[in-house]
Amino acid sequence: MTTHRASWLNGRVQRGEEELFSAFDPALLLGDGLFESLAVSLEAMPGLELHESRLRWAAARMHFVLEDGPNWGAVITQLLELAELEAGRARISLLGPAERPRLLFTVQELPEDLEEKRREGIRLWVSSFRMSPNDPVAGLKCLSRSFQLAAEREARGHGADDALLLGQHGELRECTRWNVFAQNPDDSLVTPTLTGAFLPGITRARLLALLPGLGLSCRERTLNFDELRPEMALFLSNAVYGLVPVRELNGEELTRPRGLDRLLQGLLS
Repeated sequence: MTTHRASWLNGRVQRGEEELFSAFDPALLLGDGLFESLAVSLEAMPGLELHESRLRWAAARMHFVLEDGPNWGAVITQLLELAELEAGRARISLLGPAERPRLLFTVQELPEDLEEKRREGIRLWVSSFRMSPNDPVAGLKCLSRSFQLAAEREARGHGADDALLLGQHGELRECTRWNVFAQNPDDSLVTPTLTGAFLPGITRARLLALLPGLGLSCRERTLNFDELRPEMALFLSNAVYGLVPVRELNGEELTRPRGLDRLLQGLLS
């Protein structure tokens, strides 16, 4: 069976899933590192420069000594060709220790459920866990994802696909791997403000830049959970899936007709 996967670790390129690390590697033992992930193809890598900038910003926050690295686009193209993929999911990881970090690129197939999620939407469950405004890594994409995994597993236990994460006073933050947008009955949009301490998504930023050209407005503000209504549309964004609608929240179907999410998904692709 063909394995459509390839990796690049500090200049060493390989195809397949051969072991790369020692069992005593600090990145494995401590979850010490940062990462970026996005959908890519041989034709386009939307937002790649923004992902690189965000990783460098996060590295500075975590005191990683990050030297100038390779051309990201060239490495990803090389790996896509090696893995025999026209399009796929790329992940760029910066692995500890901070004094001697390593850069790891991987490519693999896009998620099997990507088109289904875009078409059918996902079900959310409000997590019982609350995000703290004082969490020093809340806005970073860290290798350690224990909080997000615990919330996602709780949501799946309720028959949902993912968890909606709130702040300590019931304000919307994000999902475990998505940013959140709400569409009001008048078609205006609102998304949680970044002052709420959560990951500043690249696709979120791209959407905010696209909307004015479509004659649409999106307000960034504190958005409380009790403001949500079944007649409002919710959709989620990330750099792998693009845009997906929310079809159900805490077991309650959202009734607003779709349309805007499909338009925006086409513009993001």
